Amino acid sequence: MMVHAMSSINVINMDYSVNMFLRQYWNDTRLAYLHRGYNQSLTLNSKKSELWVPDLYFINEKEGSFHEITTPNLLLRVKPLGQVTFSQKITVKLSCNMDLKKFPMDQQKCHVKMESYGYTTEELMFEWVAKVEERVQFSDDLQLPEFETPPNISTETRVVQYLTGKYSYLIATFYLNRKSGFYLIQTYIPSILIVILSWVSFWIDVKAVPARISLGLLTVLSMTTQ
Repeated sequence: MMVHAMSSINVINMDYSVNMFLRQYWNDTRLAYLHRGYNQSLTLNSKKSELWVPDLYFINEKEGSFHEITTPNLLLRVKPLGQVTFSQKITVKLSCNMDLKKFPMDQQKCHVKMESYGYTTEELMFEWVAKVEERVQFSDDLQLPEFETPPNISTETRVVQYLTGKYSYLIATFYLNRKSGFYLIQTYIPSILIVILSWVSFWIDVKAVPARISLGLLTVLSMTTQ
């Protein structure tokens, strides 16, 4: 039997880690109970260990944690026909290779890469939810310390080949534009003023050696400190 699992992400906070709600949806006919005459959804958070859930993992994860205060932050809901909704709050630190040649006027591209760890495409297929605007959502008060908010997003579904078989693969790409205003105020403008100040030594009398040396030395030390 092949299972199709759909996923979506709701990003709450981003700094050096990503704080998110990860939601997965699939259909498990073994859990259907409509034929028993009950047509209300069931919340089975405490039964997670007894039910099958997809083995999704983050390929480029460096660190990660679940939230368990005051109770484990997860939702496991089953509908009468066996449709399952599984949502959990997680924090992950993801690797992102950056090209800093144009810093601080640079644009970066970072990825969230998710994949099935043990189920091949013959058993499990991951897909993004059908509505593009629901695939990756951002909190209204999301703020990034150095980049424009919210970043541009693209999503993609792939199948990758390993020695153990073919696996379903999801990618969300964040296009980040760095805010240059901070660096202009803290670095560029002070550096320009210091360089201009160093030109004053050309108008000082040649015989005033201590003044010329002091001004030049002050300029070098200021640049070094900065």
